[in-house]
Amino acid sequence: MMGGSHALTGGAAWVAVTSTAPYAFGWHPVSPTGVLIGSIVAAGAALAPDADHHNATIAHSLPSLGPIPSPTKLLATSIGRIAGGHRHGTHSIVGTLIFGLVAALANLIVIPNDTFGTINVGGGLLALLLIAFAAKALKLARGGWISTWGLAIAGAVAVTLLAPDEWGWLPLAMVVGVVTHILGDMLTVGGCPLLFPLYPKQPKWLKSLIANRVKRGAGLGGFFAWLARSAPSVIVRLTLGRMWQPNGFFAVPLLGKTGSIRELLFASIPVTLYYMWGVMWATAALVGTDPTPALQAINLLP
Repeated sequence: MMGGSHALTGGAAWVAVTSTAPYAFGWHPVSPTGVLIGSIVAAGAALAPDADHHNATIAHSLPSLGPIPSPTKLLATSIGRIAGGHRHGTHSIVGTLIFGLVAALANLIVIPNDTFGTINVGGGLLALLLIAFAAKALKLARGGWISTWGLAIAGAVAVTLLAPDEWGWLPLAMVVGVVTHILGDMLTVGGCPLLFPLYPKQPKWLKSLIANRVKRGAGLGGFFAWLARSAPSVIVRLTLGRMWQPNGFFAVPLLGKTGSIRELLFASIPVTLYYMWGVMWATAALVGTDPTPALQAINLLP
């Protein structure tokens, strides 16, 4: 998936998991502020696995300063080497656990303050990075990296000082975003190495079915005989053969190649509309209004 698609699906997934709005699951309800800020944080977290790619959205978050290379590009290059390259360690179950652990450890870095209470410095800094990534991918700020990071700093500082308890959901937002990213990449033909550092190869029975080629006999009878004998291998080749790839990656490539029209339509219409629905509902709750009557009047709610 492209960076913008990842960010949108991450934000939409956060709405589904945490919002109590209609059509949301509400498995882990948070405050309206948590839904709003958390959706942006989760959108940024949905870009985190691509920190293994030197040319990803994250890598371009900070510019080079003359002879000094971009720190985010250096970070992405280093993570890529540690993770074994793009779409390896960071796109796996192990990678998800590590991302979640990083967020949990960041939440432990706190400073007591007489005015604002306990300030979650670690969580605020991590959230700042994730908000900046989301702002860049979703083009929430205009004017280059200065406005992007300015927006991120303002959001992170405001929540850290005015609602310090909000960062309690940060590890969950990180995991939701990372899992959404991995699932999104699994919907493309590239797939992901879920069991990294293991790359389980296709078993012999699957390889033999995929490689099975039946010669077509003469006449109509030969055609139907060929069809009956080759159908199992064709079905396996088009389904399980694409889901369990020879290199040990796994995929359900419903969206085709990264950046395909199917991906763009999926991210730009249903995912974006769902994301906006959750944001609208949380905003209404935050200002103390109930949108239910208005939505019922236009048949968007029963």
